[in-house]
Amino acid sequence: MRGGAFLARGRRLVQRPGVRWVSAAIMALSILLPDRAVATAPQAGRGGQATLLVARFAATGLPVGPATGVAWRKMFPAGFTSRHLHGGPGYIYVISGVVQLSDAAGSTTYRAGTFFWEPAGHIHTMRVVEQATLFVLRFLPPGATDTTVAR
Repeated sequence: MRGGAFLARGRRLVQRPGVRWVSAAIMALSILLPDRAVATAPQAGRGGQATLLVARFAATGLPVGPATGVAWRKMFPAGFTSRHLHGGPGYIYVISGVVQLSDAAGSTTYRAGTFFWEPAGHIHTMRVVEQATLFVLRFLPPGATDTTVAR
């Protein structure tokens, strides 16, 4: 739903109109990531709740119109390599390990505790340098596939 987002109610996500998709990314990260993966200090909340900022980012490349938000915790063995593209923009947090993304412009290495985004349709190669666990939040327009192998 355009202009809607999902806010946490326990572990269940419920739709609330008028809240941006970026809220969904922040909430999903805060729900699914372990506390040890966050490098910032906890902020006191009501009732002893701790709030940890995982990342602040410009939400660029979001689909216009309807989209489905999908979240995964993906695990990859060291040495895994894949040249591919995605059907929608993705926001990725490296929970553990080391991955390297390469394209025609060069390579960038991401380590545990780092956050990056991948635009839709961008062909790139991911190489897992050290066994890695990633949290991936992707927004897919109707009919789009998450990952397509590129030749």
